Amino acid sequence: MGAITWVQILDILLVSLLIYQIYRLIRGTSSQSILIGIFVIYLIWKVVHWLNLTLLTEIMSRFIDIGFLALVIIFQTEIRRFLLVLGTPGSRINFRWLRKILAKKSEDIHEMMDYDQILLACERLQRQRNGALIVIGRKNVLSPYIQTGISIDAHLSALLIECIFQKTSPLHDGAVIIEKNKITAARVILPVSENPRLPANFGLRHRAAIGISERTDAIVIALSEETGQIMVCHDGQYRCDLSKPELSKELHKYFLF
Repeated sequence: MGAITWVQILDILLVSLLIYQIYRLIRGTSSQSILIGIFVIYLIWKVVHWLNLTLLTEIMSRFIDIGFLALVIIFQTEIRRFLLVLGTPGSRINFRWLRKILAKKSEDIHEMMDYDQILLACERLQRQRNGALIVIGRKNVLSPYIQTGISIDAHLSALLIECIFQKTSPLHDGAVIIEKNKITAARVILPVSENPRLPANFGLRHRAAIGISERTDAIVIALSEETGQIMVCHDGQYRCDLSKPELSKELHKYFLF
C-alpha cells in the first residue's frame, strides 16, 4: 500500500468539512432523522447485495436508482440553505482568513446599527408585556420575507418599534425587519421551525424566530407577551430569558462575528 499523498489528505479534509456543514444545516430538524433513515436503508441494501438475495437486491436497487431525485425533493430546503451559505460573503462557513478579508465589511454593518434603539424598544415592550418579533438583517437577502409584510422604510426608532407592537396596532401581528439602521417592513410572515426538539411551551412567535434564523444569517429577537422573557436566535440556536446587558452583549457578538 502506497504512502498517503497531500492530495488525499486534502480530499479527506474537504469531504469532512462538507459533511460537517451539512450536519450543521440539518441538526435538530426532522431532516436529521430522515437522513439517518436513508443511511440505514443504504446499509441494508449493501448487506442484501452481499448476501446475494437477488429479488430483494433488485427491488432495493430500484429505490437507490431514484434516490438522488428523492433526496433533492426531501431536502430542498436544506439544499437551498446550503447554497445560500456558499453564495453569501462572510456566511456560516467562517474560515479565519475569510474573516480577516471581510472584517471591515462586518464592522461597517456594526457601526450602522443603532443598538440602543432596539434595546430601548425591547425594554419598554417588556415592561408593558407586549410581544414582539424583530429580525435584524446581516448579509443574507431578506426581500422574499419583506414582500410578505407591509413596507415601511423608516429610520430605526425605539418609539416606532414600540408603536408597531402595541396590541391595538394593525401591524403588531408578525415580525419587524431591520436592515442597515432602517425598519424596512412590519407584519412580516416568517417560516416556522420544524425542529421537533423545541420545548413544548414555545409558541408560534418563538418557532418563527428560530425558523428564520435557520434559513438566514439574521439575528432574531422574540419577546414573549405571556412571560416578558427575551429570546435571541441565530443559526437555529437560541438563548432565552436574557437581561438587557445580555441582549446587548449578544447583538455585539453576532455583528462582530
